[in-house]
Amino acid sequence: MGHRMDITGHVYGQLTVIEDVGRNKDGRVIWLCLCSCGQKVQVIGKSLRSGNTKSCGCLLREATTKRNTTHGFSTRNGVHPVYRVWAGIQRRCSNPRSGDYKYYGGRGVSYDPKWKTFEGFWEDMGDTWKEGLSIDRIDVNGNYCKENCRWATQKDQTRNKRNNRLLEYKGETRCVSEWCELLGLKRDKIKDRINKLKWPVEKAFETL
Repeated sequence: MGHRMDITGHVYGQLTVIEDVGRNKDGRVIWLCLCSCGQKVQVIGKSLRSGNTKSCGCLLREATTKRNTTHGFSTRNGVHPVYRVWAGIQRRCSNPRSGDYKYYGGRGVSYDPKWKTFEGFWEDMGDTWKEGLSIDRIDVNGNYCKENCRWATQKDQTRNKRNNRLLEYKGETRCVSEWCELLGLKRDKIKDRINKLKWPVEKAFETL
């Protein structure tokens, strides 16, 4: 076992090393440290020197709290509707195990790299969101990006497409023709299921 480096008194981030308190099962030296917040924590020397550990955990807690409350989206208040929309876009475009991936990511529909993080999505779309609005791609075959997306109510879309029946599915609202084109469905069959059989949209779209 090699000679250990004495780092007693050294400061790493928020941590000041107090003393050597032994070794872990891998033979690495464990140091007792005092965090600037007043808490004591035991850390492996390698983690201190590499910068992987900079506090007792308070820095991570602060960062997490800040991230969750930046837009008032504290987990204590549940998941914000805009976050659910963003998560849905991620799932549809990036997760092959998602049931609707084949209609989005499977067809080549992607999202702006900036939208890989919720903060990026919020920066582009957050200011224009209001309660009751859903995300809508202007070009149904286009990608999710600021230029091709808008927040719209069913009333707004009805005004633009007066002769079309609008249906909401997977958080998006489109006319029957658009949905059939997007999903590869027969329009007459879908209209019969919706209008005559009174099937819910999910059953009408997903039944073979």
